[in-house]
Amino acid sequence: MSTPQTTVVSDQPFENEWAVVELMGHTRLGARISEAKLAGGTFLRLDVHPLTGPAEVTQLVPPPPGGPIYRITMTTEQIARTLGARYLAASPPVARWELPALAASADDSEAADGDGDLGGYYFGADRGDEEAF
Repeated sequence: MSTPQTTVVSDQPFENEWAVVELMGHTRLGARISEAKLAGGTFLRLDVHPLTGPAEVTQLVPPPPGGPIYRITMTTEQIARTLGARYLAASPPVARWELPALAASADDSEAADGDGDLGGYYFGADRGDEEAF
């Protein structure tokens, strides 16, 4: 009979660990997690990666109590990237139907630099190898 493997979690700060993070609202994603400080508070930083390459989405989530975290399960990079890729495919950071409104508002503002690219920002993965920001 084999003994189940357990992972010991220390009280030391963690940095760049791969995990499956379950949030309230039935959202489950794989990400590289770390702590982040912002505006005097500590947040859980979720860097969601595709199967290969750098993170495509970074989210900051407030920790419990009050935060939407249901469960965090430490896992391997491969499992986290697989779940992250599924999340990215199903939940892009900006929906395509929002883009015409964003382009129109950028054209009307002084932030637009005249070349139609929303001032250097783009949304989604349609721009090849260009940098995100």
